[in-house]
Amino acid sequence: MTLVICQHDLVRRVIRPERRAVTQGVPSSILGSRAKLRLRSTFHFFVAASIPKAHVTLITPSSHFFYNIASPRILAKPNVFRPEQYLINIPKLFAHHDSNAFHFVEGLAATIDQDNRVVRLVGRKEIPYDYLIIASGSTTQSTEGVDSDIVPWKARQNGQTLECVMESQKKIATAREIIICGAGPVGVEFAGELADVLRKDKKERRITLISATDRVLTQVNERVGCHAMTVLNRLGVEVSRGSRVISASHDTASARWIIKLDDGTVMSSDCYISTTGPVPNNKFVPDHFLDDQGWVKVDAHLVPVYAIGDIVAHQPRTVRAISEQLPVLLATLEADSQGTSSDRRLNLTYSPSPKLPS
Repeated sequence: MTLVICQHDLVRRVIRPERRAVTQGVPSSILGSRAKLRLRSTFHFFVAASIPKAHVTLITPSSHFFYNIASPRILAKPNVFRPEQYLINIPKLFAHHDSNAFHFVEGLAATIDQDNRVVRLVGRKEIPYDYLIIASGSTTQSTEGVDSDIVPWKARQNGQTLECVMESQKKIATAREIIICGAGPVGVEFAGELADVLRKDKKERRITLISATDRVLTQVNERVGCHAMTVLNRLGVEVSRGSRVISASHDTASARWIIKLDDGTVMSSDCYISTTGPVPNNKFVPDHFLDDQGWVKVDAHLVPVYAIGDIVAHQPRTVRAISEQLPVLLATLEADSQGTSSDRRLNLTYSPSPKLPS
């Protein structure tokens, strides 16, 4: 069986002599997780699925996995991490596996041909599959430089994540006024990391965090959000609350960003960074697989299309969700590959948690 997992930053394929499976993913990890351990467990997840002769093919635009959970600190404090600490060599990680069991393909998925059971890559190379798992995850506006300075909260789909990280670090380090849009976990952590740098370096710079609601970290317990506000205030971060950004444009003449809020407020800065909601990595996915917002439609068994991670039409899109989805997809794939409806498949379902833990 050949199993292919597609991600825009990572794609993997699993094959058995009589069957093939393919997974296509995006610039995150194959399961949407950002951790080295999770990356390694993706392969083990198939091997453990009673498919001992399966062949896995992983397809990704880059040979290195971006540990983007650490991106707020990586971008705010360039000297804290070396690139090899947050960019993990994927082929090296799987080097101990037999080539008959695992195959790595560096490339970007362009289309899925369901009739012929192949994933076509940019450049027209074709990867055949018996089973295809879409694990392409999500990106962000700032990662792609849309209405924001380019700041890679996720891996770049062109495979040039390191170059983008280094350019962003330089931009952030030299900016005198930084406006951060979005007071969720990434925005709050990034604002705190930046303010910590300025406090230690005693640099006269201004950091503003914009929250569309009357507090920060609305995904968690209110007490946690209040504590975060206290810390940000102590670090000198200005927090604009209760107004939403309606437009952000870059004025080339002044080299400054003009940010307009829905209450009529107009702000200006030489660096503007969006940390708001995820954007699905779905350019290669057929339209009939997607809901009206571009996420892959799945039921409680994570089918009819095999999918896992940020790309599925469920919230929250967190690393914790991967751990909950994994055994469900595993049981489904195991039963389907054997042509059975096992009790384990029927009993295991995924029901997303409504909020992050407090």
